[in-house]
Amino acid sequence: MIIGVDGYFLYEQNNTGMGTLARNVLKEIARLDHTNTYILFTPKVFHDEYVQEIIQNKNIKIVEVDSIVKKWRRLWLQSLKLRKKIIQEKVDIFFGPSEYIPVLLPKKVKTVVTIHDVVFKIFPSTISFFDKILYNSLLPLCVRKADAIITISHSSKEEIKKYLHVDESKISVIHNGIPLDKYIPPKKVIKENYILFVGTLQPRKNLVSLLKAFTLIAKETDCNMVVVGAMGWKTSSIENTVESIEPTIRKKIHFLGYVDNDQLINLYQKALIFVAPSLHEGFGLIILEALTCGTPVVTSPCGAIPEIFKDSVVYADPLKPDDIAQKIVDLLKNKQTQKKMIAKGITFAKNYDVSITAQKYIDFFNSFA
Repeated sequence: MIIGVDGYFLYEQNNTGMGTLARNVLKEIARLDHTNTYILFTPKVFHDEYVQEIIQNKNIKIVEVDSIVKKWRRLWLQSLKLRKKIIQEKVDIFFGPSEYIPVLLPKKVKTVVTIHDVVFKIFPSTISFFDKILYNSLLPLCVRKADAIITISHSSKEEIKKYLHVDESKISVIHNGIPLDKYIPPKKVIKENYILFVGTLQPRKNLVSLLKAFTLIAKETDCNMVVVGAMGWKTSSIENTVESIEPTIRKKIHFLGYVDNDQLINLYQKALIFVAPSLHEGFGLIILEALTCGTPVVTSPCGAIPEIFKDSVVYADPLKPDDIAQKIVDLLKNKQTQKKMIAKGITFAKNYDVSITAQKYIDFFNSFA
């Protein structure tokens, strides 16, 4: 069987979120599946080391498809050049790991798409104008075109049924995973004096509430705050909040921007506490990464987070900075609770290795065919 894949993550120079997940899953599929053929379609390859590793599997092929719209993944997927190439390569199934697929493919090419969440329906104010247009026009076409939909939690499955009006029989759940061996820390990690936030700077990640919470605790703790994440959209509220913080506290807040994965893992492992006050998550990959790195997590009981992480994290109301602040302080003051949460988090994470995720995708493709 020939499985075509949206390999745009090979072109994206700084992968985050869905791109990183797709990259990790495909790498593991290349290690596990030597029966099916996988063709990764991409505008261009910017990750040669990664490609050299996965093509050790002789059934993995990379096909570059240039286009005048290559800077926009969702539009590139609809290009006629890509459609022609997919047909020429005699693809049996086309897989879109990041919510979109080519909608003009002939019926003989079966299509599978992973939809991570429908936050654009639940919190439309958190979406950029351009994204809102594509989510409300192109995504419904992809949903109708897809022969099968995969999602990452049962919470997201229910949301897809409700908001996109998809029959339950069309939707399967495959949980996210990460390469645990990269994230699990060595036995002795010297923690540094900061709390950590990771995420693209955009409204859904709710950094404003964390910034306000930090101002409430900054004078009673000597902790710094480290913010990791590329600039996203609708960031004026973040900028205004930072400007309103008095200079002595503002100096303790460090914005690092985008960092590579090795730097990120190092930051996760050395943080005292990881805080993710998201308004919604379809799974919560950053939470899994932090737990695996041996860092206690304060997060919100929103979206799929309670379903996935249960009692391995501490919950705070994302709309109440004073509650976030209190949960952080409680953790900082109680070393025994920290140790307990660290042990529980690492044990929990062992159920979410990317090899498990990849094998489930392979099994799905085989049964679907």
